[in-house]
Amino acid sequence: MSPKTAQALEITSTLRLLSAFAATDLGAGAVNTMVPLETEGELEHEHSLLNELSCLLEDAGSLLASFDIGFADALDRLQRGRGIGTDQLLSLAALLEAFDSATQRLGSESTPGLFAVLTETLEASGSHYGDSDSDSDGEASEALADAAQLARRVRTVLDSKGSVRSDASPELASLIGGVRRTRESLYSNFEQYAKKNGEVLGDDTVTRVQGRLALLLPAGHRSRLNGIVHGRSGTERSYYFEPLELVEENNQLQEQQSREQAERERLLVELAAAFEAQAPLLGRVGQFVATLDRLQAAVRFASNVDGHFCQLQSAGETWEVHGARHPLLDQRLAGLREHQLGSRGHSGDVVPLDVDSKADRVLVITGPNAGGKTVALKTLGVLSYLASCGWPIPISEEPQSRMPLFQSWIAVVGDEQDVLNEQSTFSARLERLREVWETAQAGTLVLLDEVGSGTNPEEGAALSIALLERLLERGCFSVMTTHLLQVANAALDLEGCASLAMELDADTGAPTFKVRAGAPGSSHALDLARRLGLADEWIARAEELLGAEQMTLRHLIAETERSRQAALTMEEELQALTLNQQTLQRRQDEELVTAREERLAARKKVATELERFRRRAREELTVELRRSRSKAADVTAASTKTASKEAARRVSELIDRTTIGELVSEELDSLEPVVDTGKTLAAGDDVRHRSLGWSGRIDKLVKVKGSMKADVLVRGKRMRCELAELMFDGSSTAKNKTKRRFGAPKPTVTVSASKANVGAELMLVGQRVDPALDLLDAYLDQAVVANLDQIRVVHGFGSGQLMKAVRDHLHGHPMVRKFEAAPRELGGGGATVVVLHAE
Repeated sequence: MSPKTAQALEITSTLRLLSAFAATDLGAGAVNTMVPLETEGELEHEHSLLNELSCLLEDAGSLLASFDIGFADALDRLQRGRGIGTDQLLSLAALLEAFDSATQRLGSESTPGLFAVLTETLEASGSHYGDSDSDSDGEASEALADAAQLARRVRTVLDSKGSVRSDASPELASLIGGVRRTRESLYSNFEQYAKKNGEVLGDDTVTRVQGRLALLLPAGHRSRLNGIVHGRSGTERSYYFEPLELVEENNQLQEQQSREQAERERLLVELAAAFEAQAPLLGRVGQFVATLDRLQAAVRFASNVDGHFCQLQSAGETWEVHGARHPLLDQRLAGLREHQLGSRGHSGDVVPLDVDSKADRVLVITGPNAGGKTVALKTLGVLSYLASCGWPIPISEEPQSRMPLFQSWIAVVGDEQDVLNEQSTFSARLERLREVWETAQAGTLVLLDEVGSGTNPEEGAALSIALLERLLERGCFSVMTTHLLQVANAALDLEGCASLAMELDADTGAPTFKVRAGAPGSSHALDLARRLGLADEWIARAEELLGAEQMTLRHLIAETERSRQAALTMEEELQALTLNQQTLQRRQDEELVTAREERLAARKKVATELERFRRRAREELTVELRRSRSKAADVTAASTKTASKEAARRVSELIDRTTIGELVSEELDSLEPVVDTGKTLAAGDDVRHRSLGWSGRIDKLVKVKGSMKADVLVRGKRMRCELAELMFDGSSTAKNKTKRRFGAPKPTVTVSASKANVGAELMLVGQRVDPALDLLDAYLDQAVVANLDQIRVVHGFGSGQLMKAVRDHLHGHPMVRKFEAAPRELGGGGATVVVLHAE
């Protein structure tokens, strides 16, 4: 990109604006000097680094804090050997601390790309770290340690203002202590001398002159005291007087102060030498901080303007941009523009730019004056440049924008008249167009504003069409704006070239700043003059001079545009209706598939439970028969008969429960898939559980901790679940009103129990957790039906798992009022006493 092209596209101003997102002057410099990447591989690597950093910043905030300190000047002085003072030492220490803080948050696992950049940067910091045979992680660790040590050394020697700390070295601390003691002693001696000779001195003030302590001696008393005069005061009425007897002690103080200053200078020289010895490392540290800050600036910029990556392809044949906004116009950056560029610029809403080249390489844009042609051209130029630098740009996320990976840019925009070099507007433009003719090639983006202007329309159009054909022949990509209909018509006829126009509002005639494909647009110069408030008689006379034929053509173009917009509106409405219909059909299909899947899952669950019931029934039947035979050997015949009846009762109970499972399975088999109608559920509604498949009726709705729950009556049991887990079951209502399939009545199961045949104790010792909880549920049902007030569940001690499972199950159970460990005489911790309440 030549300087003239950069000036035409305002690249420098754009980069200055973007540099405001940098935290350091190194990062700002890196943004201002960044150049496009050349390969897709480089772009992918840059995008990968930005994605890593974006995730890191999202989790933990900025990686580099903003600094008012200038790092660049200190590094430059260090690298050039121009000497560094305390200001530069403080800047370099702050740079090393920022570097250390950032690297502490980078890890080879969480940010492998950034960590690799860090390692590669430090490996290249000089021969000390550049040994190719050594371990790269070791080199990086050594360099990081050296950088941290340098920063700590600066903070040990200098305070925040750049002065040498009093504890910078033991020697300095000792010297400062000696100076303090000598000064205090000297002050005391001066005060005693002043008190002793008060009549002569008249003033006991101890002052400093030329670095030495002195008293004020009136000019008339000069000969009355022995000592050294160090000059007159400002009023000429007194001498600065040093008593002769205190000269030696004053000399001693001066010597101690000189040694103190020499120690301070020695520390500064050593510190500067340490930094100079590590100049290669510091240069690489600055390079890494600049790179990291540039990447962070890109992430911040994207966050502020809702930026996204544009897909760039080196072999791209088409390009399309959606929702593009120029950074110098984006209202979200108005404050930054004022800070960086001295002007807020445009602060209103920006109409996003949408351009789709289809299969065309050259786009010719026509349209009204002040309709947005030049802004569109500059927007494409600037954003393609930033995208080629790897930056996210202000475009829509969907649909994705695509561009070729351009290798060079040529832009001819505005008046390039040069009075000093005797170049007219048109001759200066021809010089730039010659650059296009001679240098543009495949991979070049050519941006030409108002092509063909500056001379008579016929010759301007001829030159423009010839150049257009040249660009097509060379395989260039180009965007041209023009008012010449001959150029726009040529674009309609040439293969690989498309004609676009800036859109006007069909009703008001005002520009909409949108680009549309199709017939060339008129310049609408008279309409613009009317909107700007030019005199009516002036515009009326211009229309007369334009002629009836031209006016008719303008009206025909306007009418065509209105018809086109009406057709587009109808097409958009039709597309919306079609999309809505497709969405509804897709949603219905998804709900049907979901219902079928839930039905299948419910059938599988019931089959599994049924098999479990049957297996448990066989096991308990075997146990009861063995128990019955065992009792028969030791008890009377009557007792045997009673035990056999009890066993028969339990077997019958298990068979009944198995039959219930079979009936539930049959019931599920007869169900058709139920599609959720979206009906708001309320008490009394028949519902079905979305995932488990069981049906019931809502008894009441309750709100628990902000979540709506439902108490559902399911086959005599009360169950509580999330309201969102339920769906309306219209089939239940239908079944209550109509006969079942095949005309058979709906089977019912009657459960009856009494205190006489339901014991007050449930024995679970030896059971596994799942079977034990199933037995506990069944027993609780029977106990409530039999109106038992209290029962005892014997689970034993064992490992404690069964006891915990039983008590967790009882907690919150709708049939249980309370429960506690049984008294010692009833089993203690090996049993649980449960108090019930009727449902």
